[in-house]
Amino acid sequence: MANKDLETILMQDLHVVAIHPVEEWNLPSLDEIGYSLWVDIGPRRLALERLYKLLNGPYIEDNLENHELRRRWRTQMEEKYPWFYSYYVDNALRVNTMVQVVQSAMRLLKRGYKGLRREEFEALAQAAHQKTEEAASNYDSKSIYEKINAARQVKYAVYNVIMFLYNQGADAAKETLQCVTTKG
Repeated sequence: MANKDLETILMQDLHVVAIHPVEEWNLPSLDEIGYSLWVDIGPRRLALERLYKLLNGPYIEDNLENHELRRRWRTQMEEKYPWFYSYYVDNALRVNTMVQVVQSAMRLLKRGYKGLRREEFEALAQAAHQKTEEAASNYDSKSIYEKINAARQVKYAVYNVIMFLYNQGADAAKETLQCVTTKG
């Protein structure tokens, strides 16, 4: 089922106020990220996949007053619509999930990084980490527009990390190609 179809169904629910527009990213494919930038890509690929999902996550605004009511509603929606969880889990307004995904991914990506410009990479990863802290700070007292803005700032910081890694991988590939060409 396409996201637009899911959104149409969700907008009929009494608790869904709005589904705010999602950014359109010009992301490289996961295979274009320079996997030679790490000693072991396995767990890092999973972290990158999760970051990609986060970047493409919708902003689902609801009118539920607290987390307990939202949890009950989510359970009811999952029973009614088997696809609901896989769509809702990526809701960019789920700040605790965003914090967990971004912070754990940044720690994992920094560990074992062997690319060039390590300090620049670590600064970008730290900026993404910091944006999650800012987003989570006093989250419940923020207006919906402040929450969306905070989530977008996290997404832009994550995008900067991904694009840095993509460019680093492209640079590493060029260096490898130059070495092979020079030897030949």
